[in-house]
Amino acid sequence: MTGRKNIYELITEDFDAQREINYITQLWRLNLIVHYVDRYGYNIFCSNSTIENFVDKYFFHKWKSRGFCITCQDMQKRLENIANKFDKETKIILYLEYYKNILKLFAREAQPFNSSACECIFHEFFYIMLQNINLLIEKLSLQEVFDKDLELIYLVPKSAEAIAAAEISTDKTGLAILKYHHSLLKGQLEEKRQILEAIATENEQLLKKPPQECKTLCDKTRGLINTMNIRHNNTKESEVFAKLSPKEQEDWYDEIYQMLLLCILENDNIARMKKVKQVFKDMKEE
Repeated sequence: MTGRKNIYELITEDFDAQREINYITQLWRLNLIVHYVDRYGYNIFCSNSTIENFVDKYFFHKWKSRGFCITCQDMQKRLENIANKFDKETKIILYLEYYKNILKLFAREAQPFNSSACECIFHEFFYIMLQNINLLIEKLSLQEVFDKDLELIYLVPKSAEAIAAAEISTDKTGLAILKYHHSLLKGQLEEKRQILEAIATENEQLLKKPPQECKTLCDKTRGLINTMNIRHNNTKESEVFAKLSPKEQEDWYDEIYQMLLLCILENDNIARMKKVKQVFKDMKEE
């Protein structure tokens, strides 16, 4: 007989991403997130502040990824206009990315503290909001990727293969691998082509002279790269690619992406398997 579900299980199963992002937005707009209590009449720089007020005053103008935006609210309005072009899940991811990036700026300086002059207090709703943001990211099977050059957090689908391949690549190519399936890249053939070209370029020697154990896979992958216009070549085969619909072209790019990951991981696994083989051989000889 199956036991009755407890209240936690029932509440956890009652999941609605849109409802959760709405609650997060309500908490985000509270003006009591951070409060500085003035003890001795000093001019306290920020009291009863929203996160955006605090970031606008001290950090937003220094942020490399603000683009033409002049305030947090300006950025949020622009993102809302962009988000209206996408489906519901992509909108939610965009909002979560915005919140995570502004929170990272906020966390540079705003920390709870006590001093002789003042006391900094975070409202309990701040911690609830922070936990809910992270819970929603986890529930949507997303992971954070940080581009240190742009000072920008991306949220991308979790992929064990992509993580493993990124870990054994250079930082720049690893970042490209993880960013490939970002929701905003769907349908963006040129951006995807550039990522595939970067991955292929870093692994050029592997694709040209692969170990025998993964030769067939690497040869086929290299052939597709040269056929599917990833390097902007003008071979006769590329004419076939040009005749495909944009959807078919993107499908092939996604296939090549997966094949590149397999090439990287298979090559990395060859040395590992040789070590394992040697261990078993040594054990028999003992």
